Amino acid sequence: MAATPAHTEALAQRQRARQRERDRLRELIEDAELEHGPVDQAAVEANRALLRDGTTVSAPSPSSGPVTP
Repeated sequence: MAATPAHTEALAQRQRARQRERDRLRELIEDAELEHGPVDQAAVEANRALLRDGTTVSAPSPSSGPVTP
């Protein structure tokens, strides 16, 4: 089944909208990093795991202060 021109245009519009969303998210992240410092990659991974399957990965939160042994 061949795609119609209208279908092809709708796909292209959705792709452009997703790209604008990614660009805007990148801008928001850059602004937040300028204001609050760089992203804690361990915290990002912990949140991804939580969102993905409800498990937690132990990572100190930036607000909890230094970890002492």
